[in-house]
Amino acid sequence: MEKSKIRVLVLTIIIPTDKISKKKDENDILFVTEDKVNQLNSNIIFTYLFIIPRANFIFSFLSKKWNSYYSLQKNEYFFSYGRKIFILPQIILPKRNSFRKLYFNFGLFLSKKRLDKIIKELKPTIIHAHNVDNNAFIAKWISKKYKIPYIVTTREAKNIDQIIVNNLKSAKCLISLSKNEEYDNLLHLGIPCKIIPHGIDDTFYIEEVALQNKLENLELKKLKLLTVCRLLPYKHVELIINKLNEIKDKIDFEYRIYGDGPQFIQLKLLIEELGLIDKIVLQGRVSNEEIAQAMRASDLFILMSYPETFGRVFVESMASGTPFIGQEKTGIYGLIEDKKDSFFSTPDDFIKHIQKLNADREYLKKVSIQARKTAEIFKWENVARDLIDIYTLYNK
Repeated sequence: MEKSKIRVLVLTIIIPTDKISKKKDENDILFVTEDKVNQLNSNIIFTYLFIIPRANFIFSFLSKKWNSYYSLQKNEYFFSYGRKIFILPQIILPKRNSFRKLYFNFGLFLSKKRLDKIIKELKPTIIHAHNVDNNAFIAKWISKKYKIPYIVTTREAKNIDQIIVNNLKSAKCLISLSKNEEYDNLLHLGIPCKIIPHGIDDTFYIEEVALQNKLENLELKKLKLLTVCRLLPYKHVELIINKLNEIKDKIDFEYRIYGDGPQFIQLKLLIEELGLIDKIVLQGRVSNEEIAQAMRASDLFILMSYPETFGRVFVESMASGTPFIGQEKTGIYGLIEDKKDSFFSTPDDFIKHIQKLNADREYLKKVSIQARKTAEIFKWENVARDLIDIYTLYNK
């Protein structure tokens, strides 16, 4: 007898699409998660409701961004990575305020017919909202009207106010990507809370023999440093370059930066201005396979981004046998052990970690081996099974 289907309606603002310029390079993590879950359980069906800011004819003249929102909301759906993505325009302002419950409700009133049609067509048995504010508000509204249970992944959980508390109180379960301050605050709500991080592709996991070969001559070579990220201000790549400039005559290193973004030209000019073109290279955007190779060939990964929801790239680096230095109290912080699996630091002090590890290569070897071992818990099979358990337990 065929098992009954679990139909998950995903509410999110995280959808890659070239229909909106700022979303063309958006993370495809939700689609990857769907694929990994379906490899283990084909009876779970995912559909997506893409929440976009509501625009009008006047707004469409303000910028290309608003014009793209206005054009997109005229359609009921579009396709991304072969998936049918339904569109829900919602009134969303740039910053949270205490009145947003009013305009969230008004936005849902304006989209009521569209939402009724979507729910009738998709017949979801569980809703998965992917942030604690507007996504969770909409999930609660749908749940109340259609008697469908919902769970929430706690993105954007900083500065929790009463509106967010109310969004979450009726949820069946909260999913946190990491164990951090936001996670600790959510525990006080008394709602079941499960830590389920993003999974890591097998291509990043270095074999034991290859790791031993990598570390064999570590003490004899220049220190190979690496960053992989979108070149955005909050990633603080400029900070790393400036700090490395301070020690360029003290240690022998090479630093490669993989990724593209608005700061590419700015960073290129900074490297030239500081006279670091023989030590620092901007590689641009490359394939995942090339990134995996670069990680296995590096000695230390650096990314001082803040804030960071999870930071999958940190675990990818660990799986490659390359420990990282990241910022305290953000992203993966709290899921792994500082100074054993990798390193956490303040923006002012991370350069001291680099100097210490350069001087003590045996310690760096030890942490590299431990990082690879710890990365096992982030394998996709483990992550997918945890999600399947949640969907099965709280399904309508």
